[in-house]
Amino acid sequence: MSETAPTALRPEQLRLRCDPATLDFETTAELPPLVGLAGQPRAAEALAFGIGTAQSGFNVFVAGEPGTGKSTAVRALLAEVARGRPTPGDWCYVHNFQDASRPRALRLAPGEGSRLVAALHDLVDDARREIPRVFESEEYIAAREAGMNALNRRRQELFARIGGRGEELGFAIQFTSSGVAAVPILNGRPAGDEDIASLTEEARAAIRSRREELAKRPVSHRTRRMGENETAAMMHGDYLNAALAVLRASGCPMDGREITDAAIAAGLIAPIGKTPAQSMRARLYVALRDRPEVPLERLFAPGRGRARRGSVRWRLRA
Repeated sequence: MSETAPTALRPEQLRLRCDPATLDFETTAELPPLVGLAGQPRAAEALAFGIGTAQSGFNVFVAGEPGTGKSTAVRALLAEVARGRPTPGDWCYVHNFQDASRPRALRLAPGEGSRLVAALHDLVDDARREIPRVFESEEYIAAREAGMNALNRRRQELFARIGGRGEELGFAIQFTSSGVAAVPILNGRPAGDEDIASLTEEARAAIRSRREELAKRPVSHRTRRMGENETAAMMHGDYLNAALAVLRASGCPMDGREITDAAIAAGLIAPIGKTPAQSMRARLYVALRDRPEVPLERLFAPGRGRARRGSVRWRLRA
């Protein structure tokens, strides 16, 4: 087989040159835009086939060197195809109050999504303006004060009933930061540890027996009905029961700090640590998340920045 000898090239033959005189336009601005993929017939056929596949689960993946116009060409082709098809609906994701990590998807008629967004912005603006007025109104303040007064009256009655029950069995009932303490009465006064240690074993056994009877003896039906949460809060320092008692007595939505201040003022809880209001909020959030039987509802008042912390209010579920 004979070999062809290489041909020597002149320098001007080493690159392709286009004579502008052969072009029938002055600038490319005079030309219509290029439609499709220039020099890529197979890619154009594959893209047309993929777009024409209407079955679910099929996708089109486009790859290539950057700057080659693939994105522009694909968008132009999709726009051309879309013009011959029905206008798709709008998809909107909205908050899921039952599970914040899984927003709800709403499919709306074409154009309704933007209207929904505008309506929600108007709603938030109205709520940001009107909700503070409600909580600052004389009616709300009067209702909250009436609820707190009712709670204090119930607290005093409950204290009296618990104290009277203790006196019947020879105990002085003392309310401390950790709960309720039943102290034996000896010689007309509450006994200290040394007084009890000096008693005989039989006397100490009698005190233990009366203490067990005190713990078992039920309060009256009326007291149970009117103060289950108050009793539990005072006996165990339970923030949740204290919150339920405060909300039940108030009858109005309250934020975490208001609930905490009212519970402390009523003696239902003792302020533990430097941030009892944060402890109260944490108990309420956990109860709402993990205990559906607790009749709590959370209300949102719009706010920004630090104001959002006080924008959550709580009430009892009907």
